[in-house]
Amino acid sequence: MYTSSTTLWGRLPFLFIYALALVLWFALSHVLFSTSQLSDLSSEDHVIENLSVYGLLIAAIAGVYAGWISKERIWFLFAFFMLFAMLRELDVHSAFMTMSILKSRFYVSPEVPFHEKMIGGAVLLLLACGIYKALRTLPFTLKRLLNGDSVALAAYTAFGIMCVAKFIDSSSRLMPSLAPLRLMHDVFLVYIEENLEMFMGMTFAMAPLIFIYGYTARQGDNDI
Repeated sequence: MYTSSTTLWGRLPFLFIYALALVLWFALSHVLFSTSQLSDLSSEDHVIENLSVYGLLIAAIAGVYAGWISKERIWFLFAFFMLFAMLRELDVHSAFMTMSILKSRFYVSPEVPFHEKMIGGAVLLLLACGIYKALRTLPFTLKRLLNGDSVALAAYTAFGIMCVAKFIDSSSRLMPSLAPLRLMHDVFLVYIEENLEMFMGMTFAMAPLIFIYGYTARQGDNDI
């Protein structure tokens, strides 16, 4: 995997600037856009959601290419998760399934046909296998992160953004005391969530692209 001599501490200014840019973007959005405009921008099939999908698609394709040129299987696992996230963002399950396969009610409801439950179970089993393999690579990727590896930093930054977005999405369920706040600022919080998912996709895409750039640069140096 492509690495650099900079430690994680040396990367902290980058993380600070990235976080500050996000905060400034949301602050400007709150000032520049009306509530109806924010609602339109974060609605289904609008520009922000489309950019999220494009980012995840680029991440998946670049991940496959990174795995192909380097023969590192971790990139195919990365591409699998990016593809799953992209399909989830597109709500593909809604088009072919009675309800989300991630809900326990899907497997116990008599309204759901048996063949759908079988397909949903197979997808979850495949996802569980992917998660198990990802957990096995955790010590390796964390070591890369602590060493300041740019690829690991991009991937873990994107993962952190995803966690924040999912927390905002589930905040009223996870912490009922936040429900009044969520109701009061629902449009702006949805806008923040959708934007975070957009930045998540773009940041995930940076990981294989950085790797490909570093790998091809090293191969070029070796050919000289």
